[in-house]
Amino acid sequence: MHKQFFTSREEYIAVLQNEVEILRRYYYNPNTSGTGHFNTAISVLEQRIEELKRVPNEISFYPKVA
Repeated sequence: MHKQFFTSREEYIAVLQNEVEILRRYYYNPNTSGTGHFNTAISVLEQRIEELKRVPNEISFYPKVA
């Protein structure tokens, strides 16, 4: 069974933003070959953050678990 944690949308967004900052600061280096996957991860996280910001407060922003 999947355990679900309940946090506010703002907390969830803050965690994702922190992860983006960590990737940028410590891992992604545009001058080094082989780090493109970090750029991809950053883009995916940024898209998720924008998606969460558009969701009205009364709608659940957690992905549905099958």
